[in-house]
Amino acid sequence: MTTVPHHHKNDLDAHVVQDICGYITAIPPSSFFLFAGAGSGKTRTLIEVLRRITGVVKDEAGGRYGEQLRSRGQSVRVITYTKNAAGVVTSRLGENLLTTVSTIHSFCWELIKGFDEDIRDAQLARSALELEEAKAYARGKKGASRTRTGTSTSKLKLRPMRSGTRKRFSTTRTGTPTGTARYRTPMSLK
Repeated sequence: MTTVPHHHKNDLDAHVVQDICGYITAIPPSSFFLFAGAGSGKTRTLIEVLRRITGVVKDEAGGRYGEQLRSRGQSVRVITYTKNAAGVVTSRLGENLLTTVSTIHSFCWELIKGFDEDIRDAQLARSALELEEAKAYARGKKGASRTRTGTSTSKLKLRPMRSGTRKRFSTTRTGTPTGTARYRTPMSLK
């Protein structure tokens, strides 16, 4: 029978924090991937690394890195998927002026802040172009040829579709010359 060594205070992975600090403070910095199961201490490790590389906890390489951040007016950005995770990291980290914690969504919104009107104008122009193309396609199909039974070979319909606060138009093909294919948009159209 073999015995599994018992490590107190999670000594088994005590070197991980120092290894990650080394990757970040290396010149040039190295990428790394921390893979571990639930409850294994990933957030604890992240917080400890952030404290070291921002100079909150004494660390030779981390202290130099923190000073470089300060002198350049930079900070470390921590991006999470959920508001809950961002809250956990923020509460565990405490006040750290060299670290900004946010969700991926708030980070992206922050990046495009100030471009709101440009994005709106581009989206409206794109929608207008799509509408004109759909109208031109519909005009070309108005005089669609008739089969022997007198039914139209194409039944193209333009229908308004709600998407957010603007109306968008989509085409729905409800029949083919043989009457076998049915195409619908992902949204249910009335």
